[in-house]
Amino acid sequence: MKLTLSLTTILLAGAPASQAAAVLLDNYIGQQNGDTAGAVGNFRVQSATLNVAGLGASDTVAANSPFPTTTVYLQSFNALRAVTGNSNQAGNLYINVFQGAGSGGTFLGSSTNTVNVEGAAALSSLTWNFANIAVNSASQLAFVFSTTATNDTFVLARLQVARDTGGNFNSTHSGGTADDAALNNSPSNFDSRFSIGFDTVPEPSSAMIGGIGILLLLRRRR
Repeated sequence: MKLTLSLTTILLAGAPASQAAAVLLDNYIGQQNGDTAGAVGNFRVQSATLNVAGLGASDTVAANSPFPTTTVYLQSFNALRAVTGNSNQAGNLYINVFQGAGSGGTFLGSSTNTVNVEGAAALSSLTWNFANIAVNSASQLAFVFSTTATNDTFVLARLQVARDTGGNFNSTHSGGTADDAALNNSPSNFDSRFSIGFDTVPEPSSAMIGGIGILLLLRRRR
């Protein structure tokens, strides 16, 4: 029996039921730097709640307007490297994600890449990517620096803190705090300068992409 595959069949098999909406929460990472030479800190964890929008100019969720309470899919965490100082941690770091206020919460997964924070240039953008980690948009998440993609290693990394609209260095994202303790049990009164990218449905799976490749190979052999 001859097997016939169509591009439409493969696309429908791998496609999500609805179209993804990419969302960015921006805690002033895209704003002008200002006088921030001393506004740096070593943190182990940055917490955030995705349906609580910040006041950053790049937010695609209306400021302080709740995002629907639903399952969403993490795609990226981006942070701004401090203008001065060492990170106190040489080598490449993962971002581990927990549901809860810190590393004492439920471990959800890790970034697919590492970043050398200490080796990065001042004010450079540091980006960690995720492969569709499913999270509840109304739950507090903890983004923890680690040397391993596991839930048992926590390290410091030096980042620049966010400024509020009055020019002070406080939180502009009301759903999170930065802390130098992995458990986030003594949070600072400010956030780091960060942004989080997520989708409302998962990005296309590798199986779907692979299926397209198989189809092209079959057509080539005909």
